[in-house]
Amino acid sequence: MMAIAVFGVAGLTINILTLGGLAVAVGRVVDDSIVVLENIYRHRGLGDDRRDAVINGTREVAGAITSSTITTVAVFLPIGFVGGIVSQFFLDFGLAVTFALLASLLVALTVIPVPAYWFIDKVDIKLDENGELPPTIWQKLYTPVLVVALRNRLTKWGTLGIATVLFGIALLLAGSLPTAFIDAGGENFVTVTVVPAAGRFDRRRPGEDPGGRRDPAGQPRCGIGAVDDPG
Repeated sequence: MMAIAVFGVAGLTINILTLGGLAVAVGRVVDDSIVVLENIYRHRGLGDDRRDAVINGTREVAGAITSSTITTVAVFLPIGFVGGIVSQFFLDFGLAVTFALLASLLVALTVIPVPAYWFIDKVDIKLDENGELPPTIWQKLYTPVLVVALRNRLTKWGTLGIATVLFGIALLLAGSLPTAFIDAGGENFVTVTVVPAAGRFDRRRPGEDPGGRRDPAGQPRCGIGAVDDPG
């Protein structure tokens, strides 16, 4: 809603491009708030009072979420300023994504801590022996992989080497792909051409039955069909 409010100030309209930009930003919009909430609950679980948990939890991750948000903005915003017809097409898209992401950052740093302060004690927080939240199923699956990658110097350099090779392959593939402004695509269609045999014609009149059957009133209908022209 904040992004749409900014549309009016920036002179944008709600169209297919701005709606597409908002749709792209939907998944990213909640990330900053999730990070802030998790860190606030972590501090509360470690024994901080509500006020300190909210302030310290938000302060610790403020720099990280700001950097990640600005990085995403730096990807989408320049699309609208490349000039030419591309800029005319995608300026609204890039601005919509930018407004939504910056609004999400502002909400995460200012609005989210307030309801977190009110409702943090209504949530049952369970911590392990290290004062951390219990690992989720995804953490349980990821942690063994991380342990293997960091086991020794060989596995560390091997991980970096694999990543470098994959990055190089991606660059080579990207350079070999054709480029276009808009994909022309194609339409699926079937063309059927009917060519009657020479010397054939149809004597049917409009509304007549092709089999020569009688109509409901009992009157015979003309026998219809493809017949030889008597000349």
